[in-house]
Amino acid sequence: MDLQLIRRSFKAVLMAALMMGTTFGISFGNQAWAWGANGHRIIGAIAEQHLSAEAKAEVMAILEGQSLARASTWADEMRSAPGQFWQRQSSRWHYINIDSQQAFLNTEHQAHSDKADIKDAYSAILTAITALGKADTSAADKQFYLRFLIHLIGDIHQPLHVGRSADRGGNRINVEFFSQVTNLHRLWDTQLIEFQKLSYSEYKDFICCTQTQVVQNQTVDIKAWLLESHQLANTIYAQGDEQLGYEYVYQYQTIVEQQLRRGGLRLAALLNQLY
Repeated sequence: MDLQLIRRSFKAVLMAALMMGTTFGISFGNQAWAWGANGHRIIGAIAEQHLSAEAKAEVMAILEGQSLARASTWADEMRSAPGQFWQRQSSRWHYINIDSQQAFLNTEHQAHSDKADIKDAYSAILTAITALGKADTSAADKQFYLRFLIHLIGDIHQPLHVGRSADRGGNRINVEFFSQVTNLHRLWDTQLIEFQKLSYSEYKDFICCTQTQVVQNQTVDIKAWLLESHQLANTIYAQGDEQLGYEYVYQYQTIVEQQLRRGGLRLAALLNQLY
């Protein structure tokens, strides 16, 4: 068989497997989740650097001394746990589809007392903030909601987690990154970050925050953050089977770094406001 034909056949099989995984909710490792592990840890590490003394003391008490970087990946790690919430409900907490900006603005999002009523990341964040602000919330629930909140603020700063429902936030947009078969969502979750070949702590220092950037990200406005990410998503959508490489990295690496930085600084601002 012709080598080129073999290569095309292999790509077709691999892409079918990837798409089947997306369709049936199968995860292909951490790359299937927002930012991947390193992206979330970068955001957590940046946030921890910018907590007030009061907020840091409260956060560390709730997390029993666990760092924000470590806590940031918990919500993804638990998606393999048994139980209806983790297997059937929790995945909806990680994203919000915005097919119409006006429809989003006209839709009321609110906190819920029942986890099963949460349909998207916005409601999940509002629920977590409300639970953490109540004096009678149990220690176990405070830890649950704080871990989730740390993760979800990271999620919504990955633009394709505020993307379109039709392509599942880029999961159905097939691309090649340096000849590696992937999809647009996975590319933004993990591959653009891993391209730098840095650990999360090195990456955190690599995109260190200026005082101006800190000041610019002090305002807590969840809805504005979501709309901002959605507008970014509209600028990065690719069409199927594109060959992406150095030019794509050059075009979008600064946006990746911007979103990681914003996620960390804004998470710190939110926690400082809560505590």
